[in-house]
Amino acid sequence: PEGTLALEPTDARAAELLELLARAALELGDAGRARTAVSRWASLAPSPASLGLQAELARGVSDAEGETAALEGLEVLLQATPAPHALVCLRLAELSLARPEADAPRSAASWYRRALASAPDDAELRRRLIELHRRTGNLPELASELRGALDRAGSAAPIALSLELARSLAELGNLSEAARVLQPAFERAPESSDAGDLLDHHHAASEGLDRDH
Repeated sequence: PEGTLALEPTDARAAELLELLARAALELGDAGRARTAVSRWASLAPSPASLGLQAELARGVSDAEGETAALEGLEVLLQATPAPHALVCLRLAELSLARPEADAPRSAASWYRRALASAPDDAELRRRLIELHRRTGNLPELASELRGALDRAGSAAPIALSLELARSLAELGNLSEAARVLQPAFERAPESSDAGDLLDHHHAASEGLDRDH
């Protein structure tokens, strides 16, 4: 293939030859040569095959920047295919979280949301996004995600979910909404001292605020 490439073939033919060269180099264990060929191939003909292999090779040598660049290109190409798109976005979220920059959690949350757009029923993705907001103390986003989880669960929602949402809303200063979240939870499980105590506390706090105004 290298000899034919020297003859400056058409782009389509060059892409075919570069793929052959990359895969041959891999079979021979020459990862460096394979990465060079794949880089040229992906640049000339970006596709799920070329960018996927580029990301795989970058990951093999712990090149997070190279893997991220390849996956970002791949994400654009896979938007019409939900399952692979969600997997790519999940990996991009993981790569974002591994970065030391201050905006890394925000970037990761964005990739989780993109993954969920393609896989809205994936409970593990939602759990990861909620856990990220917990860990970073992003209360508005945490409350939003918990509210969504509560709505989806309906009458089967665990008391713990209502309690956490109520606490988040209270920390945001929305005591009346926190009480509204707790009321149906307490009615479903009146034996829950946590729900009852928190509900009483929020009612009392809300009444105190009303008197102050």
